[in-house]
Amino acid sequence: MLRTILTRIEGNARFFPKKPAIILPDRMINYQMLLNGVFSVQTVIRDLRLSRDAPVGLLVDNPIRHIVIFLALIRSGLTVTSMRKEHVIENHVNNQVLITDHDLMSVPTKIAYVEDDWFTQKNPPELSEFCFEENRIARILFTSGSTGFPKAIGWSFSTLHKRVQDIYTSGIGYGDRFLTTYGLSNAGLYYALRVLSDGKTVIFSKIEDALDMALTYCADEMRCSAIQAKAIIDFQEDLRYPIHLKTFSTGGGQLSVETAANLRHWFTCEIINTYVSTECGLAGLARGKILKDREQKGNCFFPLANIEIVNKDNILIGGEGLIRIKSMAMAWEYRGALEEKDSIKGDGWFYPGDVGYIDNDGLLVVTGRIDEVMNVGGVKFAPDVIEEIIKKHPKLKDAAVVRVSFDKNATHPCIAVVSSSKVTLEEINDWLPGEVIGELQTVQFHKMLKLDSIPKTGTGKIDRNVLRKLFFN
Repeated sequence: MLRTILTRIEGNARFFPKKPAIILPDRMINYQMLLNGVFSVQTVIRDLRLSRDAPVGLLVDNPIRHIVIFLALIRSGLTVTSMRKEHVIENHVNNQVLITDHDLMSVPTKIAYVEDDWFTQKNPPELSEFCFEENRIARILFTSGSTGFPKAIGWSFSTLHKRVQDIYTSGIGYGDRFLTTYGLSNAGLYYALRVLSDGKTVIFSKIEDALDMALTYCADEMRCSAIQAKAIIDFQEDLRYPIHLKTFSTGGGQLSVETAANLRHWFTCEIINTYVSTECGLAGLARGKILKDREQKGNCFFPLANIEIVNKDNILIGGEGLIRIKSMAMAWEYRGALEEKDSIKGDGWFYPGDVGYIDNDGLLVVTGRIDEVMNVGGVKFAPDVIEEIIKKHPKLKDAAVVRVSFDKNATHPCIAVVSSSKVTLEEINDWLPGEVIGELQTVQFHKMLKLDSIPKTGTGKIDRNVLRKLFFN
């Protein structure tokens, strides 16, 4: 149970109190400081007289303070809503109080502003005797919103514990110094808990500082999104730092064969790409030969959960269809109840909106998203397949492909570009057939939009909802 993770972190503070627990660019805390901070914040929580009948919002960007306050709230038996600033108004979930260090205006809830003395109380409480209920909601968080409006998802105490356990099966987190560019409002938290429960060090960094931080603090593992991995390669090609890692892992999208090869070249380590979601956790893994298989099969993974392919009526089929997933660490849409009940689980499957199939080797091949797969003259393709090719155009710095409906009768493939020099839609449409093979040679773009940067979500994915709206401005 989750109590085991908390107990292990406390044990780490007693066995090696001076070992670095969390490192930021401008500060570091060891395990004794971490534990003292958790106990201290529990004193503040006790004085706030918070109720277990409603969640507590948490909007704190500093990773050290975020983790300390989160652990203190969980040890007090409270439900935590992990938030980003845009969630405070747009996705209010009836928090009884919002704990934050942001300067907020017109917030429809009580605010408890974080002060420095929260972390230096002299009479911290003893370990709570609260008995964690497996089905009680421990954490509420939001989906990325890359394909729709962000949804609130509730993780039970049992699910949070299983998410941390799941990471062990991936081979991620076995190094001693784990650097991540993830934020803590979503998946970054359980990677941090995985590292801290093992008595290791987690290093938080912005993507532009990742190489400096890795070199300065001798990181031996790195975790970021697949999109961020490309940026790190660009930084490394410019700086050529001699950084040697054990593993470099990515999630939040497809890691191309080319990017994986470049990572392996620059960091001389094993490369891991995960298929993961807020709702079901770690569902697939690609490393070693499976990453190499992508040259022929496309975006493939070894399944780590129960995965089936169904048609639009949710009937099991062979061949390509809709992907559905059932894992041991499922989470469900939060609808106000602080207990995970069977009534919210539907058929027990999560439908991520991805299209794919199970090949003859038992690998899951993800071919695209159901709401993004384009059909041009009978040729179906996912936008990221074309994007990888388009970005090789000598005049383009970045590009994104999106399906746009300009009328009620049809949708059209459109492209947004960030260019280094003048480029026209006709030039791109003339260039593309010479770069692709097979049926994709018939693909042509209906409209082009020039941007200073491609809109991205917090995890680095292309925000296609924002992109569609830009085509009508």
